[in-house]
Amino acid sequence: MAEDTIGTAGEFVIDLAEIITVDGSVQNLSNKVINVTIFEDIENPFLSGNISFIDDHNIQNLLPLIGQELLKLKIRTPSMKKPDEIIDSLFYIKSLASTLEVNAYKKIISFEFISLEGMENRRKTMHRTLTGTFSSMVETILRTDLKSTKDFYVDPTVGIKKVVATEISPLKFIKSICQQQAVSQKFGSPTYMFFETLEGYHFRTLESLYQGTSVMEYTADNEGGFTERKRGYSNVLTELNKIRRFSIKMGNDSLSDSINGAYGSNVITHDIFNKTYSQTGYNYFKSFEKEKHINFFDDDGESRGKQSPIFSAVA
Repeated sequence: MAEDTIGTAGEFVIDLAEIITVDGSVQNLSNKVINVTIFEDIENPFLSGNISFIDDHNIQNLLPLIGQELLKLKIRTPSMKKPDEIIDSLFYIKSLASTLEVNAYKKIISFEFISLEGMENRRKTMHRTLTGTFSSMVETILRTDLKSTKDFYVDPTVGIKKVVATEISPLKFIKSICQQQAVSQKFGSPTYMFFETLEGYHFRTLESLYQGTSVMEYTADNEGGFTERKRGYSNVLTELNKIRRFSIKMGNDSLSDSINGAYGSNVITHDIFNKTYSQTGYNYFKSFEKEKHINFFDDDGESRGKQSPIFSAVA
């Protein structure tokens, strides 16, 4: 298939695939790669993935490849050549996933990789005091501790805080902010997520993600898909919109939800310096209408505002 024409959904062109070894030597594998998978997940703070390539010169043992190399990838979809349409990233190879012997002279090697910031996080612990908003603290950690120069998309938080970080990794510190303390300046909600996409890092609330416009609509019906042809060619958009496989997770566990405070909670905060304490209560049903759930941001307007609790108010 010509590089300026896309034939099937998921097709990609590898402009560059290089492995940089621990001694600084570079091995170009651009014409030997047979598979690349990159994972994005809003519950995973770093990009991860795997790459498989053909080794017909025994480079695994001659370099050698020990699972501590850098991987430079430059990938794009056929027909797309603009800078913002190209994946151009550097990753850290963290482990050898598998080796498949094809014959006496050839084998297929698969490596797992992760963002460079993921490896920096494993090697760092924080020992200092941070002052400012939680959103500014996260950006400081990203730039100084994780040494990231990638774009950063952030929802500002309210309040000036002072936090002492002692013997804690950068990611654990950020997670503690997301789970316990950060409140959105715009939405007034504590629903922050910290994750990485190919566009950069995000420190955003769920409401901010709900508010975004739809990028693509998917279908799980049996029409079209991989068997559809138009004028002898595959319908790429139909293939791309087709969900190959999906599963429905288990429903709510009312016993676990009760223990975790999903229905209600009461927090007592003690200020030992000013010798005062405050008490804050949360009731799921009383707070529901004030919170902005996913239907609140419905684009087509049909479901906008039509939101109901997933629990019953029955005692």
